[in-house]
Amino acid sequence: MKQKKFLKVATLGILTTLMLGVSSYVSAASGHAYCAGYSGNDLGTTSMTTNAYNTYRSLGYSSNYTISPSFNTLKSGKFSDGTKYLESKVLFLAGHGASDGSSLHLATSYTGIRTGNSSLNEVGINEINFNNTKLVTLAGCYTSVNDSSLAVEIYRKGSDNVIGWRQEVNPGAMTDFLENYHKKLKSGSTVWDALVYAGTFSYSDSRVKDVGFFGSANNTIKSASNISTMSSSEDEIVNPNTYYVTEDINFTNDNQNLNEIISLIKSKDSLFKIEDYEVRINELNKEQNLYIIDFIRKIGNFYTDLGYVVTVKDGKVTTLTNNNREILPTISKTLSNNTISSENLNSYKKIAIKNLMQKSFKDFSLGTFNNKDIIVKEQLGQLYFDVNTNKPYYKIFTTYEDENGFVDVDYYLIDLEK
Repeated sequence: MKQKKFLKVATLGILTTLMLGVSSYVSAASGHAYCAGYSGNDLGTTSMTTNAYNTYRSLGYSSNYTISPSFNTLKSGKFSDGTKYLESKVLFLAGHGASDGSSLHLATSYTGIRTGNSSLNEVGINEINFNNTKLVTLAGCYTSVNDSSLAVEIYRKGSDNVIGWRQEVNPGAMTDFLENYHKKLKSGSTVWDALVYAGTFSYSDSRVKDVGFFGSANNTIKSASNISTMSSSEDEIVNPNTYYVTEDINFTNDNQNLNEIISLIKSKDSLFKIEDYEVRINELNKEQNLYIIDFIRKIGNFYTDLGYVVTVKDGKVTTLTNNNREILPTISKTLSNNTISSENLNSYKKIAIKNLMQKSFKDFSLGTFNNKDIIVKEQLGQLYFDVNTNKPYYKIFTTYEDENGFVDVDYYLIDLEK
């Protein structure tokens, strides 16, 4: 095992997946990359997985992906040179995470990986050598929820970089986030800069930015042998709304002072009022002082996808991204005066559950919040205004768990104008 200082970080939960089958690509690469994930009626992330596969292939890795892999494929699958799939230099694994953070489920048969030793359907990481692994991305709920989670244990066992999520996240938001993450990674950036680039955008579920990053902010998965294969340079993949901060502004674990950041935003936007925003601080790495800070724009009680994003590296503010646009005064007035009764809110939540069950499960009757397959754990609702359509909605995230403790999140919008 590599000797390294363990970095305690915050992480998040959610999920992702793949599709039935195996595909591979072989090149004169500097190493192997393996991608695997889940494909079920309640979760579909084929595009996320194939995008990861294509990214690592473009970086020169001998690549392979499997959708809904069998236990034998995960435990014993190998490349032609004898390298085990799970001992590749780059791993992307996507599926249902267990609520305690101990495992990631990649197939309907509960095939996956887990902390400790192998079980009947899960390969234990004690049987995997991660000492040659550069990057592991665990796209699943709760994969780094605590200090004994899957992401943390894989990092302890030798991988240079590991990424996981602290809480539950909607699959659609995860897919969009990872598309941006891999787009930047494909250009040859560091893993941290890929996370920063993805973090500068807005998503349907802002919890997708609550990432746990274990490793060094300066690490990259590119090598001298694959630089020529890159389709674009790192400098070409930027958010056009991002300002690279030259001012000396500190934000650390010991001093989380937002006043200087607010002053910076005001210097760029004279109309900025902090009371119009909700601030969410995502701590990606506590020891290295790595943060993504969201200033989410609100109109009355309605949340929007507008706002500002600030990133912090080594305790210094590095970027400020402006995702705002003008809201018509008439809309602002209407939304500010809009209220919804508790009776209607409860009705909306029931509709969301019914939609989830009709979409994903059979033999479910509205009013019964659990059956042999799933338990509805939590419903989070918020008023939401879509700035692209100028329509108000009630947005509901329904978190549900199956009988084996694996978690997923469904996202549903109630049109308030109907």
